[in-house]
Amino acid sequence: MLVLGNHDYVSTGTIIFQRLSVLLMDIPLYLSIIHLKRYLNGKYGQIFTRGDMALILLNPGLILVDNMHFQYNSLMFSILIFSISFAIRKKYLISLFLFCVVLNLKHIYLYYGICFAFYILKNYVFDNAIHFLQDRNKDERGQAEEEISLILESRVPQVFQWNLIFIRIFKLIMITLSVFFISFYPFLRNGFQTQLKAIFSRLFPFGRGLTHSYWAPNYWAIHNFLDKVLQILLGRTGNTGFKTRGVVGDLDMHIVLPTITPLTTAVITLLTLIPLIKVLIDTKSPNFLQTKITFIESISYAALSSFMFGWHVHEKAILMASIPLCLLASHSTFHAKISFFLNIIGAFSLFPLLFTFTENVIKVCMLLTFALFSYRHMKSLHLNFSSYILWYEKLYLILLIPFYIAIILFRNSPIYEKLPFFPLLFISVYSAAGVGYVWLSLFFKIVSHFINFDSSKKDK
Repeated sequence: MLVLGNHDYVSTGTIIFQRLSVLLMDIPLYLSIIHLKRYLNGKYGQIFTRGDMALILLNPGLILVDNMHFQYNSLMFSILIFSISFAIRKKYLISLFLFCVVLNLKHIYLYYGICFAFYILKNYVFDNAIHFLQDRNKDERGQAEEEISLILESRVPQVFQWNLIFIRIFKLIMITLSVFFISFYPFLRNGFQTQLKAIFSRLFPFGRGLTHSYWAPNYWAIHNFLDKVLQILLGRTGNTGFKTRGVVGDLDMHIVLPTITPLTTAVITLLTLIPLIKVLIDTKSPNFLQTKITFIESISYAALSSFMFGWHVHEKAILMASIPLCLLASHSTFHAKISFFLNIIGAFSLFPLLFTFTENVIKVCMLLTFALFSYRHMKSLHLNFSSYILWYEKLYLILLIPFYIAIILFRNSPIYEKLPFFPLLFISVYSAAGVGYVWLSLFFKIVSHFINFDSSKKDK
């Protein structure tokens, strides 16, 4: 059915298998959304609608990448959503198992690792211990002992039973190691050291450039662009050209702005995640539902932070932030707006993946249809949705239409042969501005949780 190593080989059987298998992957994605939807709606009321499900299943970015560019992100997102669903149901061991599975299927899901790690550790391992040790007042301490007694089904002594913590940590470690062992077992039997080195060089491409050959719409696209503009304005010369080809050893050397190293991107990304850690390990908010919403919100924020500041990020990784945000579209006007905004910009930023005339027509019609459906859906959920979108946000989205028309005209002009990289450059930089705006919105939303938690503590 498939002949490896022959780029010109075409097999009808392979094409049928690819198309059908990708379409079938929508089934587990649908089931995972239903699993999460039934719990949230059954427990807390109608906070997740069928329209939210359509935002994911009919997402143009996901369709472009999976059905047209051929990947299996739908399957992996289904496992992720199942993992989220089990986490908020307090089935922490199942949640961890599923997350380890999806992480071994695609390493980029490491973006979410910090969220699952701190959420599960705090709620499954340390939450009761923290409350027990922090309650200094005798009445509060007695209440804490009663709560812990119900969980342990026995009387809690004055000294907390730390053995329970160690047992639960042991369970988490064993589940994690078991999944990774099964995944890497074939490599253990054959030249493990050599193969492991090759695997990690592919998973973590620190030997490649700061940006992928197709610039992902993140901060580093803007950084590269500004460096080139400043070179021209200041009359500085260098050998960088428009970087980078994504080839091993082809590292970026900026001329005016500071040259970025893998360590720099790692430090910046970790700094942006510090507020998230504070939120995830803080005491429960007054509204118990809010802790669930914050967990899902933190998943999108962690993915978007890693996308914005990570090393050699691929453009398709924008789905890591945009898809989970769809789960929150019905919850509040804020989440509806940033979900609407990011999904449109994310899909638009993926346009250069498909560039033939037929594909142009399909992807433009798909995005316009999705934008219209999303807008009407959000407006039906939140009556003030239209007024909540500010004038400059509307202008930014509307300008996508003449902007893309100008790019199409440029590609059909004689100058395109001399500057073939320009359309890609401007799509990446323009999209990066919108993605950065959403990241800032989520950043301030995450930070706002500090105020809510602190004020609730003071009231008590």
